[in-house]
Amino acid sequence: MTLKALLTIQELEEMGIAKRTKIYYLMKRGDFPKPLKYDRTNRWAREDVQAWLDKQNPNYTKGGEDGRFAA
Repeated sequence: MTLKALLTIQELEEMGIAKRTKIYYLMKRGDFPKPLKYDRTNRWAREDVQAWLDKQNPNYTKGGEDGRFAA
C-alpha cells in the first residue's frame, strides 16, 4: 500500500462520505472501516472505503481522472 492509497478524515469529508462525527460514530458501531494509524493521525485505505461504498450502494460508480469517487 502506498501513501496515495491512504485517505485523511478531511478527504473523506470532501468526498461526501459523511462529516467527521458521523464517520467516527459509524466506526464505533462497526459500520465503517477502521483507520490505520499514520504518525498521529488516522488514515483510511482507499480500497477499504471503496469496498464500503460498494456495499452501501451497488449502483455507485467510480469517476474522475484523479480516482476520487463520484456519486
